Amino acid sequence: MIVSVGGPDGRTTRTDEAGQFLIARVDTGQYTLQLRRLGYLPRSVGVHVTEQGLRVEVELHGITTLDTVRVRAARQAIYGVVGAAADLRPLPGSAIQILGESVRTLRADSSGRFFAPASPGTYLVRARAEGFAPRTVSVTLSPGDGAELALLLDTARAGSQRAIEAAYSDFRDRMLRRGLQSALVPRSELLRHGNGTMINLLRAAPSFGRKVLRVGPYACVFVDGRARPGLSVNAIDPSGVEAIEVYTRRGERSGTLLARWPRGFPCADTGMPPPQGPEDMYWVVIWTAR
Repeated sequence: MIVSVGGPDGRTTRTDEAGQFLIARVDTGQYTLQLRRLGYLPRSVGVHVTEQGLRVEVELHGITTLDTVRVRAARQAIYGVVGAAADLRPLPGSAIQILGESVRTLRADSSGRFFAPASPGTYLVRARAEGFAPRTVSVTLSPGDGAELALLLDTARAGSQRAIEAAYSDFRDRMLRRGLQSALVPRSELLRHGNGTMINLLRAAPSFGRKVLRVGPYACVFVDGRARPGLSVNAIDPSGVEAIEVYTRRGERSGTLLARWPRGFPCADTGMPPPQGPEDMYWVVIWTAR
């Protein structure tokens, strides 16, 4: 679901799988929340934000003329529908790319729906349609569960998409060759513990803790596939992140990150004490919510 906050500091985010969202660093005052989800009527709600922040619950009402995708509870899969954000119409034939524990590419059917069996784990699901800006969301599948997504695409802006598409191609290569010394951490795990530094939120994420990984003294950071020498992991605002790839120095088997890191430029300090060990994270790829 897409959530927009009106006002001079207007921003847009989306909810996680549980329907929860966080918009951080909002000044006190009166705002209008606009909520949109494919298959539901749009909703606008006036809210007043105080210095203590605000917790709000909003109910959306379904559109009965738009069928939902139904699957058996025992069928583990990622499924849903792709549509236009402006008018909530389905987008038939949209390209769907699923990257994570497994890698899969498929097309939405004539009603904009898609269905892909998937094993337990964390994924990035990316939807593309001609004339629209791509949309990428993170999702985590537990054993025996499915995940339903409504992917709303905005009209494409002027400018080339070649750089970001090349970055996702590299991402696909890394997912195909990833080993134990790597992790893909979704947005929902980063925001589970509320506010905090990115390093602390990353260390608390189950997807990070289950792997043979630690936070070392240095990390080479990429943002949306672009190398950012000197950028600290803690300089990233967690509320704007969709997912994070983490690898040890030897855990990144594809070689795509080493090839794109500027020669001679050092990695950034994480604030953790040296020395760097073989199980410490070295490569960090931030995928922003877009």
